Amino acid sequence: MASAPRDAMAFSERSVRHGFVRKVYGILGTQLLVTTVLGGAVMKKSESMDPEIGTVLMFLSLLGSVATMMVFWCCPQVMRRSPTNYILLGMFTLAKSVMVGFICSQYSEESVLVVLGLTCFILAGLTAFTFQTKYDFTGFASYLMCGSLVMLGMSFGLMFGSIFGLSGAAFQTARLCMCGLGALLFAAYIVYDTQMILGNKHPNHKFSVDDYAAAAIMLYIDIVQLFLYLLELLGDRRDSRDRGVRGARARFQPVR
Repeated sequence: MASAPRDAMAFSERSVRHGFVRKVYGILGTQLLVTTVLGGAVMKKSESMDPEIGTVLMFLSLLGSVATMMVFWCCPQVMRRSPTNYILLGMFTLAKSVMVGFICSQYSEESVLVVLGLTCFILAGLTAFTFQTKYDFTGFASYLMCGSLVMLGMSFGLMFGSIFGLSGAAFQTARLCMCGLGALLFAAYIVYDTQMILGNKHPNHKFSVDDYAAAAIMLYIDIVQLFLYLLELLGDRRDSRDRGVRGARARFQPVR
């Protein structure tokens, strides 16, 4: 007789977690749809856009994404309060979408579509793997953080190298290696965050049911960064004279 209440509680907890998962993926799907549509529109418009206007929009999108990320990290309780969390989600998604659109404008449309399809394929495979695997990846947070710090250091190193005029074969090889490592890192983050969302692998490493906005943001960042690294690794760059926004580029690498 004592097992009945426990069974009922377990069923209730599973129902709540399933509702949480549906909410997270509903928000994530909306974010990705907005990013695809708005990013594509910005990519098209940037070809005929005045370079100064494009530079201002890129700066504002970078500022908006960084500012909202600071709110996410510094005030996590804000992301548990509705409708404030939805407003911040919307602001971050719009800012990130504009940034993605300008980055994509530096590449041919064909290569962007190919990389988009590849990203969708990888995401579907990683999600299917995470949903059925018996392995627990939620204990790898410290390793993923170390990987993020290494990537951040490499990014700064390549940035300063580019500023000082390094452009040889070794420099280009280092840049491609960083892109490949970045794609692998954020693929691992997708698995890690998906298991955190599911919450059925490790009781001490999972999102609470009130963290649906934060969970959606984390998975959204993972997917966007995976796409951007694959685009830089495999994308076919346009000639600078074919772009309305010349010489401008912005990339925000979130510190996890």
